[in-house]
Amino acid sequence: MQLIPWDEKLKTDFADIVPELTQEEKRADQDWKLQKNLISIVDIYRADNPDLDEDEAKTEIEQNKLDNSALGKVSRLGLLTQQIGEVND
Repeated sequence: MQLIPWDEKLKTDFADIVPELTQEEKRADQDWKLQKNLISIVDIYRADNPDLDEDEAKTEIEQNKLDNSALGKVSRLGLLTQQIGEVND
């Protein structure tokens, strides 16, 4: 067993207590942090996918943007049609 010298400075890092947040509170917190540039979209994505490194997360986000863009035209049209139908009812 090795002893620690008496003149050595020790530091203890206690875990931060994180309260349980509802999905609404979590999203509001993420939105606020994004607006203040405290986190990035990559940080949010990696929090839900911790097995990805930063480059993998960026690649998946870019692919999602392309997919959403292609599918979004159809989705937006469907939503617009639904909204027009609700106004006419």
